[in-house]
Amino acid sequence: MRIRKDKELRAPSSKVRKISLLGEDEGYTDSTLNYIPEGKGYKCAPLPVMTTYYGTLPGNPIALHYSQANGAFFFVTQDGVYLTDKSKNKTHQKIYSGSSPLPFFVDMYINGFSCTVMFCGTQRVVYNGTQVETFTDTRQFRAGVMHCGRFFGADYSDGVKLWWAATHAADWTEGIGGCGYIFLPPEGGAIVRLFSYGDRLVVLRERGITVVRAYGEPQHYSVESCASYLVTEGIIGETCAFAGGKILFCTPYALYAFDGNSTERLCELGEGKYYLPQSAVGMGDIYCLKCAYDGIGCIMGYDCVTGKVWKCYTLCTLMCVCSDAIYIFSQSSVYYFDRSQCALAKWHSKETDFGTDGVKLLKSINITGKNSIFIIVKCDGVQRTYEGTGRHKIMMHGRKFTFTVTANGDLQEIVAELEVRDGI
Repeated sequence: MRIRKDKELRAPSSKVRKISLLGEDEGYTDSTLNYIPEGKGYKCAPLPVMTTYYGTLPGNPIALHYSQANGAFFFVTQDGVYLTDKSKNKTHQKIYSGSSPLPFFVDMYINGFSCTVMFCGTQRVVYNGTQVETFTDTRQFRAGVMHCGRFFGADYSDGVKLWWAATHAADWTEGIGGCGYIFLPPEGGAIVRLFSYGDRLVVLRERGITVVRAYGEPQHYSVESCASYLVTEGIIGETCAFAGGKILFCTPYALYAFDGNSTERLCELGEGKYYLPQSAVGMGDIYCLKCAYDGIGCIMGYDCVTGKVWKCYTLCTLMCVCSDAIYIFSQSSVYYFDRSQCALAKWHSKETDFGTDGVKLLKSINITGKNSIFIIVKCDGVQRTYEGTGRHKIMMHGRKFTFTVTANGDLQEIVAELEVRDGI
Protein backbone atom coordinates (compact mmCIF):
# COMPACT_ATOMS: atom_id res chain seq x y z
CA MET A 1 0.00 0.00 0.00
CA ARG A 2 1.41 3.40 -1.08
CA ILE A 3 1.19 6.14 1.46
CA ARG A 4 0.73 9.61 0.04
CA LYS A 5 2.05 12.63 1.86
CA ASP A 6 -0.46 15.40 2.41
CA LYS A 7 0.19 18.49 0.30
CA GLU A 8 0.28 21.93 1.85
CA LEU A 9 -2.64 23.90 0.52
CA ARG A 10 -2.47 27.75 0.59
CA ALA A 11 -5.31 29.99 -0.40
CA PRO A 12 -4.41 32.80 -2.79
CA SER A 13 -3.53 35.94 -0.88
CA SER A 14 -3.25 39.55 -1.85
CA LYS A 15 -1.04 42.49 -1.01
CA VAL A 16 -1.73 46.17 -0.76
CA ARG A 17 0.81 48.41 -2.44
CA LYS A 18 1.22 52.17 -2.54
CA ILE A 19 2.62 53.53 -5.79
CA SER A 20 3.69 57.12 -6.38
CA LEU A 21 2.30 58.28 -9.73
CA LEU A 22 3.74 61.77 -9.19
CA GLY A 23 6.19 63.12 -6.66
CA GLU A 24 8.73 60.31 -6.67
CA ASP A 25 8.66 58.61 -10.08
CA GLU A 26 8.32 60.62 -13.32
CA GLY A 27 7.89 57.39 -15.28
CA TYR A 28 4.10 57.55 -15.02
CA THR A 29 3.80 61.03 -16.59
CA ASP A 30 2.70 61.12 -20.22
CA SER A 31 2.24 64.87 -20.82
CA THR A 32 1.38 68.15 -19.14
CA LEU A 33 -0.30 71.38 -20.22
CA ASN A 34 0.44 74.73 -18.55
CA TYR A 35 2.45 72.99 -15.84
CA ILE A 36 6.08 73.85 -15.02
CA PRO A 37 8.06 71.16 -13.17
CA GLU A 38 9.04 72.34 -9.68
CA GLY A 39 10.77 70.09 -7.19
CA LYS A 40 9.04 66.72 -7.35
CA GLY A 41 5.76 68.17 -8.60
CA TYR A 42 4.45 71.01 -10.77
CA LYS A 43 3.46 74.65 -10.51
CA CYS A 44 1.05 76.42 -12.84
CA ALA A 45 2.46 78.36 -15.76
CA PRO A 46 1.53 82.04 -16.32
CA LEU A 47 -1.97 82.53 -17.67
CA PRO A 48 -2.39 83.65 -21.31
CA VAL A 49 -4.79 86.57 -20.93
CA MET A 50 -6.68 88.14 -23.81
CA THR A 51 -6.27 91.89 -24.21
CA THR A 52 -8.20 94.38 -26.31
CA TYR A 53 -5.52 97.06 -26.00
CA TYR A 54 -4.58 96.75 -29.67
CA GLY A 55 -8.19 96.77 -30.84
CA THR A 56 -8.95 95.15 -34.19
CA LEU A 57 -5.69 94.25 -35.88
CA PRO A 58 -5.11 95.69 -39.36
CA GLY A 59 -4.55 92.20 -40.78
CA ASN A 60 -2.80 88.90 -40.20
CA PRO A 61 0.71 89.89 -39.01
CA ILE A 62 3.74 88.43 -40.82
CA ALA A 63 6.24 90.33 -38.67
CA LEU A 64 6.14 92.27 -35.39
CA HIS A 65 8.39 94.65 -33.52
CA TYR A 66 8.13 96.62 -30.30
CA SER A 67 10.46 99.59 -29.78
CA GLN A 68 11.50 99.77 -26.14
CA ALA A 69 12.87 103.29 -26.69
CA ASN A 70 9.73 105.07 -27.89
CA GLY A 71 6.94 102.63 -26.97
CA ALA A 72 5.84 102.13 -30.56
CA PHE A 73 4.51 98.85 -31.90
CA PHE A 74 4.85 97.84 -35.56
CA PHE A 75 2.62 95.36 -37.42
CA VAL A 76 3.78 94.12 -40.82
CA THR A 77 0.96 92.69 -42.95
CA GLN A 78 0.73 91.67 -46.60
CA ASP A 79 -0.33 95.18 -47.62
CA GLY A 80 2.05 97.30 -45.53
CA VAL A 81 3.37 98.42 -42.16
CA TYR A 82 1.18 99.81 -39.38
CA LEU A 83 2.34 101.82 -36.36
CA THR A 84 0.54 101.68 -33.02
CA ASP A 85 1.64 104.28 -30.48
CA LYS A 86 0.87 103.77 -26.78
CA SER A 87 -0.49 107.29 -26.56
CA LYS A 88 -3.03 106.49 -29.30
CA ASN A 89 -4.86 103.49 -27.90
CA LYS A 90 -6.23 101.07 -30.53
CA THR A 91 -5.30 103.39 -33.43
CA HIS A 92 -3.22 101.87 -36.24
CA GLN A 93 -1.44 104.30 -38.56
CA LYS A 94 -0.37 102.91 -41.92
CA ILE A 95 3.16 104.18 -42.51
CA TYR A 96 4.22 102.10 -45.50
CA SER A 97 2.48 100.26 -48.36
CA GLY A 98 4.00 97.05 -49.64
CA SER A 99 6.21 94.44 -48.02
CA SER A 100 9.13 92.10 -48.64
CA PRO A 101 9.83 88.42 -47.93
CA LEU A 102 12.16 89.25 -45.03
CA PRO A 103 11.15 92.47 -43.21
CA PHE A 104 13.04 93.15 -39.97
CA PHE A 105 13.56 96.01 -37.48
CA VAL A 106 16.56 97.52 -35.72
CA ASP A 107 16.52 100.15 -32.96
CA MET A 108 19.32 102.74 -33.24
CA TYR A 109 20.27 106.38 -32.73
CA ILE A 110 20.12 108.68 -35.76
CA ASN A 111 21.02 112.37 -35.43
CA GLY A 112 20.48 112.28 -31.68
CA PHE A 113 17.07 110.58 -31.79
CA SER A 114 16.17 107.09 -30.67
CA CYS A 115 14.75 105.56 -33.85
CA THR A 116 13.29 102.32 -35.11
CA VAL A 117 14.28 101.40 -38.67
CA MET A 118 12.35 98.85 -40.71
CA PHE A 119 14.26 97.13 -43.50
CA CYS A 120 12.04 96.08 -46.40
CA GLY A 121 14.14 95.22 -49.43
CA THR A 122 15.87 98.48 -50.38
CA GLN A 123 13.20 100.54 -48.61
CA ARG A 124 13.76 102.00 -45.14
CA VAL A 125 11.02 103.23 -42.82
CA VAL A 126 12.31 105.31 -39.89
CA TYR A 127 10.26 106.32 -36.84
CA ASN A 128 11.87 108.66 -34.28
CA GLY A 129 9.04 108.75 -31.78
CA THR A 130 7.14 111.63 -33.38
CA GLN A 131 7.37 111.32 -37.16
CA VAL A 132 7.91 108.77 -39.92
CA GLU A 133 10.49 109.09 -42.71
CA THR A 134 11.05 106.76 -45.65
CA PHE A 135 13.98 106.50 -48.03
CA THR A 136 15.48 104.10 -50.55
CA ASP A 137 18.92 102.55 -50.06
CA THR A 138 21.12 100.69 -52.54
CA ARG A 139 21.75 97.66 -50.32
CA GLN A 140 19.45 94.85 -49.21
CA PHE A 141 19.87 92.84 -46.01
CA ARG A 142 18.31 89.71 -44.51
CA ALA A 143 19.24 90.50 -40.87
CA GLY A 144 20.93 93.29 -38.95
CA VAL A 145 21.95 94.63 -35.55
CA MET A 146 23.63 97.64 -33.91
CA HIS A 147 26.98 96.75 -32.35
CA CYS A 148 29.63 99.05 -30.86
CA GLY A 149 28.08 102.11 -32.47
CA ARG A 150 27.77 100.64 -35.98
CA PHE A 151 25.07 98.90 -37.97
CA PHE A 152 26.02 95.40 -39.16
CA GLY A 153 23.93 93.67 -41.82
CA ALA A 154 23.81 90.30 -43.56
CA ASP A 155 23.83 90.72 -47.33
CA TYR A 156 20.52 89.66 -48.88
CA SER A 157 22.02 87.89 -51.91
CA ASP A 158 25.39 86.62 -50.64
CA GLY A 159 24.84 84.50 -47.53
CA VAL A 160 28.42 84.78 -46.19
CA LYS A 161 28.91 88.51 -46.78
CA LEU A 162 28.73 90.74 -43.70
CA TRP A 163 28.43 94.52 -44.11
CA TRP A 164 29.05 97.31 -41.63
CA ALA A 165 28.01 100.94 -41.91
CA ALA A 166 30.06 103.94 -40.81
CA THR A 167 27.55 104.50 -37.99
CA HIS A 168 23.81 103.92 -38.38
CA ALA A 169 21.94 102.20 -41.21
CA ALA A 170 21.73 105.35 -43.36
CA ASP A 171 25.43 106.24 -43.06
CA TRP A 172 27.53 104.53 -45.72
CA THR A 173 30.46 106.93 -45.59
CA GLU A 174 33.50 105.35 -47.20
CA GLY A 175 37.08 105.47 -45.94
CA ILE A 176 39.35 103.62 -43.55
CA GLY A 177 36.99 104.28 -40.63
CA GLY A 178 33.80 104.07 -42.68
CA CYS A 179 31.68 101.32 -44.17
CA GLY A 180 32.94 97.97 -45.45
CA TYR A 181 32.32 94.24 -45.62
CA ILE A 182 33.94 90.89 -44.98
CA PHE A 183 33.32 87.34 -46.20
CA LEU A 184 32.88 84.77 -43.43
CA PRO A 185 34.28 81.21 -43.55
CA PRO A 186 32.01 79.26 -45.90
CA GLU A 187 31.61 76.10 -43.78
CA GLY A 188 29.07 77.78 -41.51
CA GLY A 189 26.61 78.48 -44.33
CA ALA A 190 24.46 81.55 -44.86
CA ILE A 191 23.89 84.12 -42.10
CA VAL A 192 20.47 83.83 -40.43
CA ARG A 193 20.69 86.18 -37.40
CA LEU A 194 23.04 88.70 -35.78
CA PHE A 195 23.42 89.48 -32.05
CA SER A 196 25.45 92.09 -30.18
CA TYR A 197 26.85 90.10 -27.25
CA GLY A 198 29.16 92.20 -25.08
CA ASP A 199 32.25 93.03 -27.13
CA ARG A 200 31.45 90.28 -29.63
CA LEU A 201 29.25 90.24 -32.68
CA VAL A 202 27.69 86.77 -32.77
CA VAL A 203 26.71 85.60 -36.24
CA LEU A 204 24.30 82.66 -36.29
CA ARG A 205 24.46 80.80 -39.56
CA GLU A 206 22.72 77.86 -41.21
CA ARG A 207 25.22 75.31 -39.89
CA GLY A 208 27.14 77.06 -37.15
CA ILE A 209 28.15 80.18 -35.25
CA THR A 210 30.87 82.69 -36.09
CA VAL A 211 32.14 85.23 -33.56
CA VAL A 212 33.36 88.55 -34.96
CA ARG A 213 35.52 90.80 -32.79
CA ALA A 214 34.25 94.16 -34.03
CA TYR A 215 35.10 97.08 -31.81
CA GLY A 216 37.16 100.16 -32.50
CA GLU A 217 38.16 100.78 -36.10
CA PRO A 218 37.55 98.23 -38.91
CA GLN A 219 41.25 97.47 -39.35
CA HIS A 220 41.13 95.79 -35.94
CA TYR A 221 38.14 93.55 -36.72
CA SER A 222 38.76 89.79 -36.59
CA VAL A 223 36.73 86.69 -37.36
CA GLU A 224 37.04 83.65 -35.09
CA SER A 225 36.87 80.20 -36.60
CA CYS A 226 33.42 78.64 -36.27
CA ALA A 227 34.70 75.05 -36.31
CA SER A 228 33.99 74.50 -32.61
CA TYR A 229 30.50 76.00 -32.93
CA LEU A 230 29.20 73.97 -35.86
CA VAL A 231 25.65 72.60 -35.58
CA THR A 232 25.17 70.34 -38.58
CA GLU A 233 21.42 69.87 -38.04
CA GLY A 234 20.74 73.40 -39.29
CA ILE A 235 19.89 76.52 -37.26
CA ILE A 236 16.37 77.94 -37.74
CA GLY A 237 16.83 81.71 -37.84
CA GLU A 238 13.39 82.69 -36.52
CA THR A 239 13.97 80.64 -33.34
CA CYS A 240 17.04 82.64 -32.26
CA ALA A 241 16.41 84.77 -29.16
CA PHE A 242 18.25 86.14 -26.13
CA ALA A 243 17.20 84.68 -22.76
CA GLY A 244 18.91 83.86 -19.49
CA GLY A 245 22.06 85.73 -20.52
CA LYS A 246 22.60 83.41 -23.49
CA ILE A 247 21.59 83.16 -27.13
CA LEU A 248 19.11 80.31 -27.58
CA PHE A 249 18.22 78.74 -30.91
CA CYS A 250 16.63 75.62 -32.37
CA THR A 251 17.49 73.08 -34.99
CA PRO A 252 14.75 70.68 -36.17
CA TYR A 253 15.82 68.26 -33.42
CA ALA A 254 17.05 70.21 -30.39
CA LEU A 255 17.18 73.47 -28.45
CA TYR A 256 20.68 74.92 -27.94
CA ALA A 257 22.28 77.79 -26.01
CA PHE A 258 25.44 79.73 -26.90
CA ASP A 259 27.27 81.54 -24.07
CA GLY A 260 29.85 83.32 -26.22
CA ASN A 261 32.35 80.47 -26.03
CA SER A 262 30.56 77.18 -26.64
CA THR A 263 27.19 75.65 -27.45
CA GLU A 264 25.12 73.51 -25.10
CA ARG A 265 22.30 71.14 -26.07
CA LEU A 266 19.46 72.01 -23.68
CA CYS A 267 16.63 69.65 -24.65
CA GLU A 268 15.51 67.36 -27.44
CA LEU A 269 12.87 68.12 -30.05
CA GLY A 270 11.08 65.66 -32.32
CA GLU A 271 10.65 61.95 -31.62
CA GLY A 272 7.08 62.31 -30.38
CA LYS A 273 7.86 65.41 -28.29
CA TYR A 274 7.96 69.03 -29.38
CA TYR A 275 8.62 69.38 -33.07
CA LEU A 276 8.35 71.79 -36.02
CA PRO A 277 10.08 74.71 -34.25
CA GLN A 278 9.09 77.89 -36.10
CA SER A 279 9.78 81.10 -34.17
CA ALA A 280 10.70 82.23 -30.67
CA VAL A 281 11.14 85.19 -28.31
CA GLY A 282 12.99 85.60 -25.04
CA MET A 283 12.27 87.73 -21.98
CA GLY A 284 14.30 87.56 -18.79
CA ASP A 285 14.97 83.89 -18.07
CA ILE A 286 12.07 82.60 -20.19
CA TYR A 287 12.34 81.41 -23.80
CA CYS A 288 9.06 80.84 -25.67
CA LEU A 289 8.99 78.72 -28.83
CA LYS A 290 6.15 78.39 -31.32
CA CYS A 291 6.08 74.73 -32.36
CA ALA A 292 3.81 71.66 -32.30
CA TYR A 293 3.10 68.79 -29.90
CA ASP A 294 1.13 65.65 -30.80
CA GLY A 295 -0.02 67.30 -34.02
CA ILE A 296 -1.36 70.43 -32.31
CA GLY A 297 0.24 73.87 -32.47
CA CYS A 298 1.52 75.11 -29.13
CA ILE A 299 3.98 77.36 -27.35
CA MET A 300 6.84 75.67 -25.51
CA GLY A 301 8.31 77.59 -22.61
CA TYR A 302 11.86 76.96 -21.38
CA ASP A 303 13.12 78.27 -18.03
CA CYS A 304 16.83 79.06 -18.43
CA VAL A 305 17.44 78.93 -14.67
CA THR A 306 15.87 75.59 -13.82
CA GLY A 307 16.09 73.97 -17.26
CA LYS A 308 12.40 73.07 -17.03
CA VAL A 309 10.03 72.88 -20.01
CA TRP A 310 6.30 73.65 -20.14
CA LYS A 311 3.74 74.06 -22.88
CA CYS A 312 0.44 75.82 -23.48
CA TYR A 313 -1.94 75.53 -26.42
CA THR A 314 -2.69 79.03 -27.67
CA LEU A 315 -3.81 80.19 -31.08
CA CYS A 316 -0.58 81.85 -32.16
CA THR A 317 0.57 83.51 -35.37
CA LEU A 318 3.52 85.45 -33.97
CA MET A 319 4.98 86.46 -30.61
CA CYS A 320 6.59 89.72 -29.55
CA VAL A 321 8.36 90.98 -26.43
CA CYS A 322 6.96 94.28 -25.18
CA SER A 323 7.93 96.35 -22.16
CA ASP A 324 5.74 94.43 -19.72
CA ALA A 325 5.19 90.92 -21.10
CA ILE A 326 5.43 88.45 -23.96
CA TYR A 327 2.49 89.03 -26.32
CA ILE A 328 0.91 86.39 -28.56
CA PHE A 329 -0.79 87.57 -31.74
CA SER A 330 -3.22 85.81 -34.05
CA GLN A 331 -5.39 87.13 -36.83
CA SER A 332 -8.31 87.77 -34.48
CA SER A 333 -6.93 88.13 -30.96
CA VAL A 334 -4.01 89.17 -28.77
CA TYR A 335 -2.88 87.44 -25.56
CA TYR A 336 -0.11 88.08 -23.07
CA PHE A 337 1.38 85.97 -20.30
CA ASP A 338 0.26 87.23 -16.89
CA ARG A 339 2.67 85.99 -14.21
CA SER A 340 0.28 87.02 -11.43
CA GLN A 341 -2.41 84.55 -12.53
CA CYS A 342 -2.36 80.76 -12.93
CA ALA A 343 -3.39 79.07 -16.14
CA LEU A 344 -5.74 76.08 -16.07
CA ALA A 345 -3.30 73.17 -16.12
CA LYS A 346 -3.52 69.47 -16.90
CA TRP A 347 -1.45 66.41 -16.06
CA HIS A 348 -1.93 63.14 -18.00
CA SER A 349 -0.56 59.77 -16.96
CA LYS A 350 0.49 56.98 -19.25
CA GLU A 351 -1.78 53.95 -19.37
CA THR A 352 -0.31 51.67 -16.73
CA ASP A 353 -0.77 48.20 -15.25
CA PHE A 354 1.49 49.19 -12.34
CA GLY A 355 3.94 46.47 -13.32
CA THR A 356 1.56 43.61 -12.52
CA ASP A 357 -0.36 41.30 -14.84
CA GLY A 358 -3.98 40.39 -14.36
CA VAL A 359 -6.82 42.18 -12.65
CA LYS A 360 -6.07 44.34 -9.64
CA LEU A 361 -8.13 46.56 -7.37
CA LEU A 362 -7.45 50.31 -7.28
CA LYS A 363 -8.58 51.05 -3.75
CA SER A 364 -7.81 54.79 -3.51
CA ILE A 365 -5.77 57.72 -4.69
CA ASN A 366 -4.32 60.47 -2.54
CA ILE A 367 -3.63 63.91 -4.08
CA THR A 368 -1.52 66.71 -2.65
CA GLY A 369 -1.86 70.15 -4.26
CA LYS A 370 -3.41 73.61 -4.06
CA ASN A 371 -6.59 75.34 -5.23
CA SER A 372 -9.23 73.64 -7.36
CA ILE A 373 -8.32 70.11 -8.49
CA PHE A 374 -10.27 67.49 -10.48
CA ILE A 375 -9.04 63.99 -11.29
CA ILE A 376 -10.46 61.52 -13.83
CA VAL A 377 -9.71 57.79 -13.49
CA LYS A 378 -10.29 55.54 -16.52
CA CYS A 379 -10.18 51.74 -16.68
CA ASP A 380 -11.62 49.31 -19.24
CA GLY A 381 -14.04 51.89 -20.62
CA VAL A 382 -15.20 53.04 -17.18
CA GLN A 383 -14.56 56.66 -16.12
CA ARG A 384 -14.96 58.30 -12.73
CA THR A 385 -14.33 61.91 -11.67
CA TYR A 386 -13.29 63.15 -8.22
CA GLU A 387 -12.81 66.67 -6.87
CA GLY A 388 -10.39 68.11 -4.36
CA THR A 389 -7.15 67.12 -2.68
CA GLY A 390 -6.73 64.36 -0.11
CA ARG A 391 -7.72 60.69 -0.25
CA HIS A 392 -10.46 59.48 -2.62
CA LYS A 393 -11.93 55.97 -2.34
CA ILE A 394 -11.98 54.43 -5.85
CA MET A 395 -12.58 50.63 -5.61
CA MET A 396 -12.20 49.94 -9.35
CA HIS A 397 -11.17 46.51 -10.68
CA GLY A 398 -9.19 46.36 -13.92
CA ARG A 399 -5.94 45.59 -15.69
CA LYS A 400 -4.82 49.04 -16.90
CA PHE A 401 -5.58 52.54 -15.66
CA THR A 402 -5.08 56.14 -16.80
CA PHE A 403 -5.30 59.33 -14.73
CA THR A 404 -5.95 62.96 -15.75
CA VAL A 405 -5.71 65.90 -13.34
CA THR A 406 -7.10 69.35 -14.15
CA ALA A 407 -6.17 72.17 -11.75
CA ASN A 408 -5.56 75.89 -11.39
CA GLY A 409 -2.90 75.44 -8.74
CA ASP A 410 0.18 73.45 -7.78
CA LEU A 411 0.21 69.65 -8.09
CA GLN A 412 2.71 68.06 -5.74
CA GLU A 413 1.97 64.36 -5.33
CA ILE A 414 -0.38 61.55 -6.44
CA VAL A 415 -0.24 58.19 -4.65
CA ALA A 416 -2.30 55.16 -5.74
CA GLU A 417 -3.24 52.35 -3.35
CA LEU A 418 -3.60 48.93 -5.04
CA GLU A 419 -4.60 45.47 -3.98
CA VAL A 420 -2.86 42.80 -6.11
CA ARG A 421 -2.59 39.03 -5.96
CA ASP A 422 0.50 37.91 -4.06
CA GLY A 423 3.15 36.61 -6.42
CA ILE A 424 1.49 37.89 -9.58
